[in-house]
Amino acid sequence: MILYILLLFTQCESNAQSIVPEPRKSPVLHLIQGEGSITVADTIHIELDTPVEAGKVVLVSLDGDYLPKDNVYSIRLIDANKQRVPMYGGWYQKNRMSYFVTSGETRKYYVEILPDRKVIEYVVKIKIDDCLPTMNKLDSKGNPTNLFTYLISNSPEELKPEKDCLGEKGFYLTRSLLQGNANIYWEHCNDMGYPLKFGVLVWNKDSNPIQIKMNSSSAISWTEANGMKGAMCGVWHNWFDNKLNSNELTGSSITLPAYNSSTPSASARWIFMNTVPNNEPVKSTFNGLLNVSLQNTDGSLYSGSKLFCDVYALTPGNENQVLKNVSNNDISPTPNTLRGSGIGAMVTTTLPNRQITGSNPYRFVITGFDPPIFQKGENIETFYYDKKGQEFRLPTCYGYSVVYRIKCPGFKSDKPVKAAFRMHPNSYVDSWAGAYIIVKRWRDGKVISEQVMITSNNLVVFDDNVPQNSETTYDIVVSGMSSLPVEIVFSN
Repeated sequence: MILYILLLFTQCESNAQSIVPEPRKSPVLHLIQGEGSITVADTIHIELDTPVEAGKVVLVSLDGDYLPKDNVYSIRLIDANKQRVPMYGGWYQKNRMSYFVTSGETRKYYVEILPDRKVIEYVVKIKIDDCLPTMNKLDSKGNPTNLFTYLISNSPEELKPEKDCLGEKGFYLTRSLLQGNANIYWEHCNDMGYPLKFGVLVWNKDSNPIQIKMNSSSAISWTEANGMKGAMCGVWHNWFDNKLNSNELTGSSITLPAYNSSTPSASARWIFMNTVPNNEPVKSTFNGLLNVSLQNTDGSLYSGSKLFCDVYALTPGNENQVLKNVSNNDISPTPNTLRGSGIGAMVTTTLPNRQITGSNPYRFVITGFDPPIFQKGENIETFYYDKKGQEFRLPTCYGYSVVYRIKCPGFKSDKPVKAAFRMHPNSYVDSWAGAYIIVKRWRDGKVISEQVMITSNNLVVFDDNVPQNSETTYDIVVSGMSSLPVEIVFSN
C-alpha cells in the first residue's frame, strides 16, 4: 500500500508546466488556530489571512464529490514575494494532499490550485503545524549510529502467481545491505491460493565469519490475530518486550562462515522461517519484525558492506533449494540494485520547551514523506525487473515502521498537559484508509496502540499527565499506513 503514492505526485509536477490558465479568483481564507477550509470551483488563488513564520508545515488537501482521480492538479504555495515554496512531499490519492515547509521571515502566503480541466466544486482544506526538529539516527537498540540498520519488504505487496515472486523460481522479494543492530520489517499479502513459507536469509560475502544474534522476532497474519490491529500492532508490542516468537527455526544465534567463491552459497543461512496461511477476507495479509545484531567474531558490530539480507516467499518444501541457489541471484552492492536498504531503524529528536495554553497547543506531524525537514527513516531504493529484464523504478517511501524517539524537555503550563495522536484532520481519502499507531511511554514502560481511521479524527490520549519539570521520552511508530500524516498534539 505504500509504494503507489508518489506516482500522481510526479504527474502533478510534470503536468504543471503545460497548464495555461492563471488563477481567476482570489478569496481570503480565515485561519483559526492555523486551520481553515473554503469551497471553491475550478482554478483558484487563495490568500491566507495570517502571516506564517518559518519552520512551519503547510498542509493542503482537497475534498468533494467532483474530484475524479484522473484529474491532475497542480498545487502550489506562493510567498509574498511571488516565489514558489518547494513541495516536500504528499500523499497523492483522492485528496491530493501536499506538504510545504516555510522558511525565512514571517510573511503572507498564497495557495494556488490548478486542475488540468474544469471542476464544478471542491473544498480546499489548509492546516499549519510545526516541523519536527532535526533528527538523528539510532540503531534498533537505541544507540547512535551511521550504519544501515533497517530493511523493509513490501514490494510487491500482493504475492500473486502472475508476479513470479517465489524463491524456488529464483526471485527474492528484497535484498539489502545490513549492518550493526538492525530491524527487519515486512508486510505482504498471500494471494497465491495456498499456504506459503516466508523466510529471512542472510548471506555473508565477507572474508571473515559473521555472527547473527536474534534479539526479538514476531510474525502474525491478520486472520491469526483475528483482525488487522492485532497483527499490525502486535509485532511492535513483541518488539518492545524483546520477545522471541513465531520462528520455526531453533536457536537465537548463528555463525555465518567466511565467503568461499568455489562454494558461494555455503555462507548463506536461514535465520527466520514462518508459515503464512491463505485465508480470507482480509487479503491474507501478514507482517513481521525482527531485531537482530550483526557482529564480528570479537563481538564488535559488523560495519562492512558484504553482508546481505534476503527476504523470500516460497512454496513449502523448497527451503533447501532456495538456500543452495542463493548465489545465482548475485548482484553488486550498489544503491541502484539493492532494494529495501534502510538508513535508520530509529530516529530521535528533542522537542522545544513550549508554553502550552488552551489556545496554543503544540502540534507536529509525522508525514513519512518529507526530507530533509523530516528524517527520512528508511530509504527504499525500489527497482524491479520484468521477465525481459527491463528495469522499472518504484517511488521512494519514508518513515514506514521506523521508530520515532521523541524527547520532551518539560512543557510549561498552568494545567496538566495531555499527549495524544490522531490521523491529521486534513486527511480525506477513501473511508478505509488509516494507520496503526504504537506508542511506548518510557517513564512506566506502558505501550499504547490503536487503529486510527481517517473517518475519525478524535484524539487518542497516550499520556494524560506529561511531566512538566523533567524530561520524558516516547517511542512512536506508524505501522501499516494507508494514509498520512499522523498528528501529535500536546495540549491542556
